Amino acid sequence: SVTLNGSHYKNKIVEIDGVSTFFYGPGLIRDQNPIINQVGNPIGSFYGLVADGYYRDSADAAPWGTNAKAGRIKFKDLNGDGQITGADRAVIGSPHPDFTGGLDLAVRHGGWEFSATVFGSFGNQIFNVQKYWEVFRYFDTNVRADRLTESWTPTHQNAKYPKLDASDSWSRQFSSYWVENGSYVRLRSLQVG
Repeated sequence: SVTLNGSHYKNKIVEIDGVSTFFYGPGLIRDQNPIINQVGNPIGSFYGLVADGYYRDSADAAPWGTNAKAGRIKFKDLNGDGQITGADRAVIGSPHPDFTGGLDLAVRHGGWEFSATVFGSFGNQIFNVQKYWEVFRYFDTNVRADRLTESWTPTHQNAKYPKLDASDSWSRQFSSYWVENGSYVRLRSLQVG
């Protein structure tokens, strides 16, 4: 026998109190908040700057101030004022899945039975706050094992991580760089009897 089940939902904030158009979530992490509840968006949306790769060289970074440097995360100037500030933050993701579903399988033959349950969630995102410690070393802590080999250098510009730089508070700003795909498929149970 095979049984498939699934669900899909959408949510959107249509009104808050008749006056406000947004409020931040309770998720203050260090000195930043990655959660916003804003009219027109799903509840608990991720909020931050929009990452756009890395600055290629000092000429590429120069217009954006002294904190923008080669190898640091490049952010989009969404409001077009020539500066990267809190006014350039936007909704950058949602924790809500587009679809969740499960598959139950069962096979019986003679005195034997095999059953399995598989479950999946698709289209949701996660805000990976562990990057604070594993990538940006907010404290003097260990980092990811590939941080040295996968960091930006002038000859490795499409790197997984920004340039190794202990003073890089610029790249540490909450942005779409922190948002990752949260989809998964998991074997929930497997039985043979």
